[in-house]
Amino acid sequence: MDPKVVEEYQKILAADPRSRVFAVLAEAYREMGLLDQAESLSRSGIANHPNYAPGYVALARLLIQKRSLNEAQRLLQKAVELSPDNLLAHQLLGEAFLQLKQPKDALRAHKMALFLNPNNQRSQQVVRKLESLTADEYEAEDLFAMKSLPEVVSPKPENLESRKPSLGLLERGLSVIDALLARQQADLAKEKLRQLNLDFPGHPELTNRWQLLGGSEMLEPATAIKPVASRERRTLDRKINRLKQVLTALQDRQNQPR
Repeated sequence: MDPKVVEEYQKILAADPRSRVFAVLAEAYREMGLLDQAESLSRSGIANHPNYAPGYVALARLLIQKRSLNEAQRLLQKAVELSPDNLLAHQLLGEAFLQLKQPKDALRAHKMALFLNPNNQRSQQVVRKLESLTADEYEAEDLFAMKSLPEVVSPKPENLESRKPSLGLLERGLSVIDALLARQQADLAKEKLRQLNLDFPGHPELTNRWQLLGGSEMLEPATAIKPVASRERRTLDRKINRLKQVLTALQDRQNQPR
């Protein structure tokens, strides 16, 4: 990570010790070889935010590097419970199980990673090798079958004017933004910030990250988005307009002198 970005994150954390940027900053410390600082920061951050999955992932990644595999595995299982769609958590969990010589559990974790991202090359490699080397040793035949996730039921339409965005939406969005910043994907991070600003205009956490990316002092004011008509509605409107045209033509013919 760019040292200037790290410095900005340090300033944010100094101004607000409870900020969730601790996870990205700890990851930066790990990459810089500052393992003790990274561990201390991660543990204090998790203590302040016990339901924040990226914090557990950051600490677990560090512990895998330090060979504290059992604790890393427990932390990663907590992370996937909090955030079942966290691809990195599932992949790291698979790696921890591999090093703990628990191939069945490693296979499950990497298959879940493939479920979330079928193009994940590392998980593809692990799954192929584990299945070819250990298939005869497994008792449960369905171990290799990817279980379907529960069916998602579409929510009922709601009144958009009365909808209040939840803090969970903000927290998940900030996690995504921090991950994008850690990967130096500034353009995607800015786009996500703009989207979140529609629901949380002028929120301090958004403003801090916007400034970190070199934006103006404040995010652009959120503007109301006009709902886009559905395909069915547009089709109906076209039919109505066509009928009006036909009726007008018939009336014109009736009014013409014989």
